[in-house]
Amino acid sequence: MRFFLFAIPLLCLQSVHAQQRIQWASKVDFQFNEYSDSLFSARSVLGEPDAFPYGTLNPKAFRLLEESAFGTLDLRFDTAQQVQQIIIIESYLPGRISEVTLIDEDLNKYPIYLKNPEASKDSARALVMTIDPTNYKVKGIEINLNSIVQAGWAQLDAVGIRNSDNEEELLTMLAQYDSIKVYSEMTFATAKLNLGTNINTEYVETKPVISPDGKLLFFVRQNFPGNVGGERDVQDIYFSEQVDGKWTEAKNIGEPLNNRYPNGVSSVTPEGHLLLINTYEDNGTMKPGASISYRTGDGWTAPVNLKIDDFYNRSPYMDVCMSSSGKSLIMAVKRRDSSGDQDLYISFLKEDSTWSAPVNMGDRVNTPKAEFSPFLAADDKTLFFASEGHSGYGGSDIFYTKRLDNTWTNWSPPVNLGNSVNTKNWDAYYSMTASGDFAFFVSTENSFNGTKDIYNIGLPQEFKPEPVLLVAGKVLDKTNNQPIKARIRVKSLPDGGELGIASSNEQNGEYQIVLPRGVNYAVYAQAKGYIAVEENLNVMKITKYEELEKNLYLVPIRVGETIVLNNVYFEQGKANLLPESYPELEELARLMSENSTLSIELGGHTDNQGSANANFELSQTRVETVKSFLVSKDIEAGRINTKAYGGTRPIAPNTSEETRSRNRRVDFTVISFE
Repeated sequence: MRFFLFAIPLLCLQSVHAQQRIQWASKVDFQFNEYSDSLFSARSVLGEPDAFPYGTLNPKAFRLLEESAFGTLDLRFDTAQQVQQIIIIESYLPGRISEVTLIDEDLNKYPIYLKNPEASKDSARALVMTIDPTNYKVKGIEINLNSIVQAGWAQLDAVGIRNSDNEEELLTMLAQYDSIKVYSEMTFATAKLNLGTNINTEYVETKPVISPDGKLLFFVRQNFPGNVGGERDVQDIYFSEQVDGKWTEAKNIGEPLNNRYPNGVSSVTPEGHLLLINTYEDNGTMKPGASISYRTGDGWTAPVNLKIDDFYNRSPYMDVCMSSSGKSLIMAVKRRDSSGDQDLYISFLKEDSTWSAPVNMGDRVNTPKAEFSPFLAADDKTLFFASEGHSGYGGSDIFYTKRLDNTWTNWSPPVNLGNSVNTKNWDAYYSMTASGDFAFFVSTENSFNGTKDIYNIGLPQEFKPEPVLLVAGKVLDKTNNQPIKARIRVKSLPDGGELGIASSNEQNGEYQIVLPRGVNYAVYAQAKGYIAVEENLNVMKITKYEELEKNLYLVPIRVGETIVLNNVYFEQGKANLLPESYPELEELARLMSENSTLSIELGGHTDNQGSANANFELSQTRVETVKSFLVSKDIEAGRINTKAYGGTRPIAPNTSEETRSRNRRVDFTVISFE
């Protein structure tokens, strides 16, 4: 959810596209506590703004019965519509709106705004909420006013909705009414919640990191008696599991992850591996940097240090986070080109499993003061971080920004998360689930004994990062269903670019990956002595967070095994390969290159439509095309036989287009392997 702040001069309205117009409220369905049914009535809110000049008390605008009171407006619109912007004209003493809820045609309610009232320094403003397009049609809106905490004759002049997020167009529309400001702030639809005594103590709890599936919460306790080194131990890692909607009593994760030095989890990968602060040295000491501990069947391995080119840090503090794809590393460090204190930097995974030199993420994000505690949401685009340099409420506030391109140095202007999260004190370390349902962060407000505690807050649909698909399952031997430890690769189709890496658990074969929206993916597992069966997962058009259970199967390389190439496609009725085919064929070429004694037969198949002779000819030319592709990748032609089967070997009924498409395929059979 975004809120914008601009000054709008008094201008004449030029031209506005009809489909982008503001629809102003036309009916009062319910009101509570209006001043009277004539002057300052709820009906004053209906229609276009007219209580000019703004910034003065006006009988044409709504106000409550008393200066210090609660009140409610339940408004309706002539036409139900999808919504991206909500406009509330606060014509006098703004800041007293405490809740805003959208209402659909079936009277279902969707809260989008919850805030503790506070007086604004402006005498009037337009509160404009820009949200993701609703997947329902808005028929009404409920607004709650609270002038008890901040007394005054707060007034509302008009309430509108529109299905557009075009900011400049909106400013032009509002300019015809009066000189007014559009207010910028983010709020949440629920109040923040202290996680309670199973997590928080009278000691400092900080640095919470939630697993993508929301089932495990990691954090650190500082100078706690239960630490490995007792109260003199600066900080240890603790974790808690969510069982039946409640967090279990936190446990010390123990050695070797905890020792007498500062320990902490910075990220949890989808498969459950832990990114840790600092490197763990053979002599038992620690150095600045990052390391990773891999999830096993009953715990985590000893940390493995990450090698980062040209790594150094001139600050005594460091934070780091890893993207869900496992390909990007964001660090909060101080380097020669830093703006002042800690800045945020980006590093990328290289082919040899080391990391590139850190690159400053730019002055849109970084300031001369400290930026720290980065957290990249599962969509790989939305970045949350704490800052002492961006304008906020207190010592440090939490902000969010969106990545605008693939340089990782071009970001949208950071937005303060508002006073539902941030306070006049110290706020930082924000982490959220892959679904975006809940976020976790650290605050000192109303904490135990005034120390730092861990809180969570529910996120409205309109504020969540872009939706992702969480895929979980096992990597199995197709011949006996036994689990396999494998490397899982995620590529984009049709270009074949590698977008993510993961691994399966050695004991049970379990894996978990997160796939952001907007990409057609090829997913496959690799293990020595096995042939991968590639899976195609199209995540182009998902509109909400989804979960999918899918096992990945590997076939042992042995004579007689036949594998269907699931993602090999041709132009209709022709033998020309489509670009979507290249990633899977390159994987087959890699397999044959790594196993020099492997020889195969490529089989070409069609459905039963048309003449049998034409189908045989088409299947033959297609497998010859595939062979030519493999030869172009330096695979010896003598290791590849081809065979045309036409429509003689269907694997599905030829009764519908859907089933016939399964019969139009290329497969390969192992004919020799030593």
